[in-house]
Amino acid sequence: TRGIGAAICEALASRGAAVVTCGSTDESVRLCNERAQRSCQPIVAVRADAASEQGVNHLVQAALERFGRLDVLVAAIGRPFKGSAMQTSLQDWDECQSINVRAPFIAARAVLPHLKASDMGSIVFVASIWAVTATYERVAYTVAKSGVVALARALAVDHARDGIRVNAVAPGYVDTVVLRSSLAEASPDGDID
Repeated sequence: TRGIGAAICEALASRGAAVVTCGSTDESVRLCNERAQRSCQPIVAVRADAASEQGVNHLVQAALERFGRLDVLVAAIGRPFKGSAMQTSLQDWDECQSINVRAPFIAARAVLPHLKASDMGSIVFVASIWAVTATYERVAYTVAKSGVVALARALAVDHARDGIRVNAVAPGYVDTVVLRSSLAEASPDGDID
């Protein structure tokens, strides 16, 4: 319902897709639904925790109830974590892997039976540029997003015979609230070179 995920929803809807998305807060869901209504786009946002099996099952059920089928999963799930290996607690490491790798796996596993029934089944994971390179003090996030790319490769091999395409995209810097927050943290005085 926000950032890259919201832009993907709007792009898909503008090309004729009926979209069901989720947000983790009532506010983000409300704002997404209001934007969709104003632009007359077939986007429905529901409140669901994309990092939990129950939340993902709720989202899948909402899509099936609303549109009767499911053809594509775009998993734009993630949150950056800052820290080197010495700065990253085990709790932060586990949470980063859970949000950034486990959640896309949960989503893919939930939709695979429905995608097998589709004649256009597709999964797209939103990874990060940090999946193919590295940056300073982002060890957990770099490893997690690399895991998303590996997950895409493994699922592609396993489900090609089912006619399901699986890909990952690795965007660089995108002007989102998360990026602005990271930039502000890196340079509190606003001097970004």
